[in-house]
Amino acid sequence: MECDVPKCVPWAVIDLELGSAVTLTISDGPGDAIVPTGLLGKPLEEVRAALTAAGLRVSRTIAIDSEQEPGIVLKITPEPGSTVEAGTGVVLEIASGNISVPSLVGLNEIEARTILTQAGFLVKIVEAYDANQVIGSVLAQAPSAGEIKLIGSSVTITINKTQG
Repeated sequence: MECDVPKCVPWAVIDLELGSAVTLTISDGPGDAIVPTGLLGKPLEEVRAALTAAGLRVSRTIAIDSEQEPGIVLKITPEPGSTVEAGTGVVLEIASGNISVPSLVGLNEIEARTILTQAGFLVKIVEAYDANQVIGSVLAQAPSAGEIKLIGSSVTITINKTQG
């Protein structure tokens, strides 16, 4: 017997007699998540943590000129309180300002892109090759980790790619 569904009782590795009962549980997807309310006016880090806890992710941050303190979330799309599919990307509009560039060297490209995007930076990619480093890892970054830059500015990461 083969079983290609999320849950199968008895387990698919058990041989059954012809005509035996099998219970299948079919998944209808990742489920729903509710965009949390009460996050407007909060710092980006706090909002990001709340969204992650709700099963959502920050897909983009947009720096907006504002009299608010830098890094404060001004708008969330989709609207707070709305029901969306779990894992949906949320766009945050945040008060522009200066923030510290995160440390990215040694991370893989996807992790580095995610961290930069969630922090509010634009990502630029340069490719290089270093036989002593893992393919796909960040070899260098500019500006350096810890430098203070304006939200929405670019951070260039150098990715280790095979020579071709």
